[in-house]
Amino acid sequence: QNGRKIEQGAKSESKPIKGLRFEVLGLKDGKYRIVLWDTWKGEVAEEWHASCVDGRLSVSFGILLRDFCLIVERSWQ
Repeated sequence: QNGRKIEQGAKSESKPIKGLRFEVLGLKDGKYRIVLWDTWKGEVAEEWHASCVDGRLSVSFGILLRDFCLIVERSWQ
């Protein structure tokens, strides 16, 4: 419990990151489902589909408030 209170205190001191963009390399070309997992709440924050071209899957965020986890899986839709 004390550790969580310290984490929550640190959260209020963090600054948002705007316009974060990166690529996931080495995937097979095709459509992928991307899930943004909120590690603080333990739930899905956002979900979308994107296409991988030439082994590059581009990911971007408008604003990122804290740490995150991405789940990237091949979409068969």
